[in-house]
Amino acid sequence: MTGRRRPGRPAGTDPGASRRILLDAARHQFAEHGYEATTTRAIAEAAGMQAGNLRHHLGGKADVFAAVYDDGAARLGELLATLVHQDGATTPGGHLRLLGALVAEAPDLVQFMVLAPLERARHPELRVPLGDGAIGLESLVRGTLRDWADDGRLRPGVDPDVLTDVLIAATFGTVLYGSSVDPTVDLPAAVDTLARLVDGDVWA
Repeated sequence: MTGRRRPGRPAGTDPGASRRILLDAARHQFAEHGYEATTTRAIAEAAGMQAGNLRHHLGGKADVFAAVYDDGAARLGELLATLVHQDGATTPGGHLRLLGALVAEAPDLVQFMVLAPLERARHPELRVPLGDGAIGLESLVRGTLRDWADDGRLRPGVDPDVLTDVLIAATFGTVLYGSSVDPTVDLPAAVDTLARLVDGDVWA
């Protein structure tokens, strides 16, 4: 007699694809529910697999969080490296527009990377797997603005670190706002206005 198939690695899926499915499921769970409320069982179920598959590919819960962080940092790094040279990405407002587009396209990715440093501060078990340099999206923005300051692309007297803090705060708000409105209409309009405000292109 043939019994009902139990959840496991999807038929025909190679290990690399299984890891990708698990990372995506974990990122979504952590972004939506936070580290404390997310369980490894919930991640495995969201991926359509057994908890043993998750442990095999990514390890325990803290290791899973760290793997999702590393994956997210790499994806955001590649995105910024590609988009920073495109039209509209040469000012802080331009970067806000790019972040807004990313929030609309992959909201859980941005939300996870924004919240990762807060989760690390709250949960000591994350400090070892994430390491001392794990500060999420902030590190990418801060590095870019420091380079701009060195290149003379910021006005004299503008502190790139303070500007980073302001833009990260704006990003937090964008992520929260984007989760409650139509990401294809309301979010782009709000981000565009915020970007114009940052670039000094609002007041008559």
